[in-house]
Amino acid sequence: MKAESVAPEAASPHERFETAARAQGLTPRETEVFLLLIEGYSLPAIEERFVLSHSTVKTHARHIYEKFGVKTKQELIATLKEPR
Repeated sequence: MKAESVAPEAASPHERFETAARAQGLTPRETEVFLLLIEGYSLPAIEERFVLSHSTVKTHARHIYEKFGVKTKQELIATLKEPR
């Protein structure tokens, strides 16, 4: 069963977050970074996890924030935790 066909209240948080990533048009790498950001990972921790430069992770984060219409990681998390 695809995540899109799962009723929102029945979907796991991970499924909801992946659905949100697709809806906002995130790239596969942005989605990987996004999933860690919403778990509370710092940019340096993400850099280490994916062996990426600070500049690359910062750019991914900026694109994610722009696509979700937020300015900070905390805003992103709050937006996704709000009941729909």
